[in-house]
Amino acid sequence: MSKAINPALYYTAAEAAEVISRNSGKEVSPTYMRNLARYGVITTVKVGHSNLYLKTDVDKYKVEARGEKAKQARENRGMGKKEEKPAA
Repeated sequence: MSKAINPALYYTAAEAAEVISRNSGKEVSPTYMRNLARYGVITTVKVGHSNLYLKTDVDKYKVEARGEKAKQARENRGMGKKEEKPAA
């Protein structure tokens, strides 16, 4: 027997992409949403052939500029800016 799903708690892929795009100021596609689900970043529920995305996870997720997380991690480890090696 399957569990009843409250649709008020979930977004479709297109709706979730629209919300994250609006929150981040960066265009996000439904394909990106599927990738977030695949990596376990956003909680999903499978309904038929589609996924529904948990609103609380989607609402708090924000896309950062490329490389921003790596920069923050280096700074937190005290490594500062990545230095380039001089050419030989």
